[in-house]
Amino acid sequence: MTLPGLPLEALRPPLLPALETPQRCMVLAQHNRVTVLDARAAALGIQVGMSRTHAQALVPDLLLLGADPLREHEALVAVALALLRYTPRVVLTEAHTILLEVSASLRLFGGIRRLWRALSETLDGFAYRSVLACAPTAWGSWLLAQARVHTQMQAVGARVGASLRYRVLRAGMLTRMLERLPVALLPAAAPHLMALEQLGCDTLRVLRALPEAGVVRRFGSALPQQLAQAYGMAPDPREWFVAPASFAVRLELQARVANTEALLFAARRLLLQLAGWLAARHAAVSGYTLQLVHETARSGMPQVSELPVAWSAPSRDADHLAWLLREKFNQTRLLAPVLELRLITSQVEPYAPASDTLFPLPGIERDSMLRLVERLAARLGREAVLQMVPHADHRPEVALADTPCRIAAPRARARAGGAARTRTHAASTAAGSAGASVASSVGSLAKLSGSAGLRPAWLLETAQALAVREGRPVLQGALQKLSGPERIETGWWDSPGAARDYFVARDTRGSLCWIYRECRSGRWFLQGWFA
Repeated sequence: MTLPGLPLEALRPPLLPALETPQRCMVLAQHNRVTVLDARAAALGIQVGMSRTHAQALVPDLLLLGADPLREHEALVAVALALLRYTPRVVLTEAHTILLEVSASLRLFGGIRRLWRALSETLDGFAYRSVLACAPTAWGSWLLAQARVHTQMQAVGARVGASLRYRVLRAGMLTRMLERLPVALLPAAAPHLMALEQLGCDTLRVLRALPEAGVVRRFGSALPQQLAQAYGMAPDPREWFVAPASFAVRLELQARVANTEALLFAARRLLLQLAGWLAARHAAVSGYTLQLVHETARSGMPQVSELPVAWSAPSRDADHLAWLLREKFNQTRLLAPVLELRLITSQVEPYAPASDTLFPLPGIERDSMLRLVERLAARLGREAVLQMVPHADHRPEVALADTPCRIAAPRARARAGGAARTRTHAASTAAGSAGASVASSVGSLAKLSGSAGLRPAWLLETAQALAVREGRPVLQGALQKLSGPERIETGWWDSPGAARDYFVARDTRGSLCWIYRECRSGRWFLQGWFA
């Protein structure tokens, strides 16, 4: 893939959707000639190769910029980081082009069409103009991408035509496509274009038909070597792009932004880079910090504010990280308009993705519960999500206590022995009574009456007092006791302690409930409901 507008787009920060301010036309000029232009400038009649004075005559408020190789390289590296999530074999090459060796990734992503679509969606997140091509050889894909870039130009478009294919998987088809390309696309042919034109060598097919010894003697060995590598007739060793050891990226915004939705759009570019970096390092993160560089209008106002984002289970899914950041933004009030974003992460740990199996593994449901808890904590605040922790007490209202949810990663929970349990799955007391849900339709009352130690899944916050009619507890009708009594007498160290007889009962609608009678006062109470 190639980024033809990168020299200009690297100098221009990303345009955010929420900004409605009109933008000036921008072009990149070198040696008094226009080399790169944006879509607005092209719509106004400016063309590549036009002189600076001519371009300014057409658009008086035209913004002329000079090349900045350092920013171009930083932008290219940022895109390469994001693409590491698709393959570890990434190469930065000429003409702002990135080569990806994807033969081992086709099966993982479901074929070339789906992988092509995924690459396009990732590049769209950077708002860079990109052109994709695919071929069995590195130089072959490079040439097809460059031909696609220049297909609107008359010098190439007349020769290539609209039928040129840019997604080639077979060597025979690649040969037919390359033979139609102009020789001017080869980088090694640039110093010899006039001589090649005088020889009538205008396409790669004609160049390939020339005697190799004569071409080497007149033009050097680089030209036939690139030609052979493009056709797959010679080896083409490349130096792979290596991700940095630590991750810290920044993004300058195009204007002062006070809208969190626009900031989220810009931050997603940083999260795409983070996802690619994590994939290359076989790692995941459980938190990161987004630094906001503000426009300081008043003295004493902090220039940089930090937005920490943390969750329970390590993740490297860019969509999941962006969702958590959105919830964090919804709870954040900006101190001042933002000019720059910085993303820093330090909570990095090894990560092994889940393997696809015919039958689901037990950990899948557990990880889904983790995602649910993370989303609830991100939206409501971590202090609003509670979990039930067992205590060594026989009294139901004391045996399980509410604490802020602190669900750890699957490995950490395994080491802890799964001590923490959520309210919806609270079952047993610390004394060893096994929790169980009793179905509303009981097949045999004798079987139920012979069981002991049953605990409902739904305990009331406070026991509800029941009326008594003819010596029987009443709840919208007389309750029928099915099992019991079960004596719980404890808490003598508390005042006044508890002495109760518990029963499993059924109401007039057939629902099962858990009731008890206080031994001292004889009053009846409803403690909870069975499922």
